[in-house]
Amino acid sequence: RDIGAMVNDHVLICHANKAPRKRENLITWFVLHYHPLFSELRAHDRYIDISGDAQSLVDNLLLGEACIEGGDITMINNDHLLIACSERTSQEGLDRVMKIVFAKKVVKKFTIVDIPKEAYCMHIDTIFTMVDEEDFVYFDRLFADTDQVKVTQYYQDGSAPQHFSTLQELILSEYPSARFIKCGKGQERYDEREQWTMACN
Repeated sequence: RDIGAMVNDHVLICHANKAPRKRENLITWFVLHYHPLFSELRAHDRYIDISGDAQSLVDNLLLGEACIEGGDITMINNDHLLIACSERTSQEGLDRVMKIVFAKKVVKKFTIVDIPKEAYCMHIDTIFTMVDEEDFVYFDRLFADTDQVKVTQYYQDGSAPQHFSTLQELILSEYPSARFIKCGKGQERYDEREQWTMACN
């Protein structure tokens, strides 16, 4: 997901936040837009691309205002895209993605999860990862946190946004029988140690 992610039949092209990763995003953008292997994407405009053209791509990568990284992208189900606003994914990037996916009717629900802008939780997949439709690995201290994590869901049909008190509440709204597996068994020190080595990721 570092260079892109599939959102149903569209490809979301990532834009790295940190300088060492930006070259691969530049190359990926041109490959996806011009290589014959991806001609069907081009013919049907199946891009979720926060840079509309090459100049916009260069400007985005230089300025870094609109960025989105793969570790913050989770498809909860075919109708529901979740992306975190994190240390590596900006609000500007999220706003652009949401506008595109709703205009193209790629998904019906778009959830933004605002997480701490710190290295220990650089992406949403360091807080939780969806293993399958029933099982979720998670870091207990942030997954059920009502203060440091803000969850807002938006709708393609224009309905008023909905706020969830925790990530856990959001997941249960989609999968009432979900099973949750605590990083480090939820035991102090062990869970922190595993979190720092990105266990959920």
